[in-house]
Amino acid sequence: MSRPRPTSFDEELERRLAILARCEEPDRRLPRTDTIALAAITAGCFAIVLIAQAL
Repeated sequence: MSRPRPTSFDEELERRLAILARCEEPDRRLPRTDTIALAAITAGCFAIVLIAQAL
């Protein structure tokens, strides 16, 4: 099975994750939109876990 061709989004995500993993630029922060998206995903996952525990 062949892997789909990476999109520019995939390449950019991979680049940003590599930068964070290497910590080459300690002063560099994720863009605000990425930070908000990660926070929303985290909050959503937390809410799902709480709902699942309540059931």
